[in-house]
Amino acid sequence: MSTADAMRARVLVTDDEAGIRNDLSDYLSHLGYHVSVADDAGSTLSQVTETAYGVLLLDDILPDESGLEILPRLLDIRPSMSVIVMTGCPTVKSVIKAMRRGACDFVVKPFELDELKTAVYRAAQRNQRLVDEAFRNCKDTTRDSGTVMNSVSQD
Repeated sequence: MSTADAMRARVLVTDDEAGIRNDLSDYLSHLGYHVSVADDAGSTLSQVTETAYGVLLLDDILPDESGLEILPRLLDIRPSMSVIVMTGCPTVKSVIKAMRRGACDFVVKPFELDELKTAVYRAAQRNQRLVDEAFRNCKDTTRDSGTVMNSVSQD
């Protein structure tokens, strides 16, 4: 995947702090990503249902529900979406919990911009690999089904 492909990824930033949402949106937009924002778990679930985001930056503490609690539901909706959990209070336990629930990365507030840039780029690459793999599997299944159908119809 080229840098240009990664930069076309759709990114959703979910954080209850408007300043963080806006700063991340501006920074990632400047890098070339298509960025949307959400301020709570409910709007995140709604937006993920409606739009195929490649990357989600998800705060672990939201006003209506924990980011870590909604993480499995989000991935049920969009299995190939790469989720980066953000926190201001990291613990080994919270990192392990996030990874076990499907996060692909974990970043600590306040962010180092280079670290964040790298994490989002890797997440976009991961998402694209998963989408490409699913597409190849679908094509293989369709081709295999066609072969079966041809052999059945010839009998």
